[in-house]
Amino acid sequence: MVVCHPNAGFSFYKGTMEFTGSVDGRVGTMTLKTNGIQESDTCDPSPAQWSGRWVIIGGTGDLADLHGTGTFTGPSLDLDYSGKIHFD
Repeated sequence: MVVCHPNAGFSFYKGTMEFTGSVDGRVGTMTLKTNGIQESDTCDPSPAQWSGRWVIIGGTGDLADLHGTGTFTGPSLDLDYSGKIHFD
């Protein structure tokens, strides 16, 4: 969900993302809960700069025991993610 405030130059964002792949050689899926801000003069996400936080809220396969939190930043479709993760 994105709540856009074009006259203010930003939008609030919250949602979930699905990841399928491998982490440290372990294969599965995970779900990330995300929230942050999109900085743009329009509600179009393409030219916007994004920043916010993420947390792993679930997983399957070898990633079922993966936990972690972190941040993201960058332009749309080219975000950099950083944080700390660990397997239980």
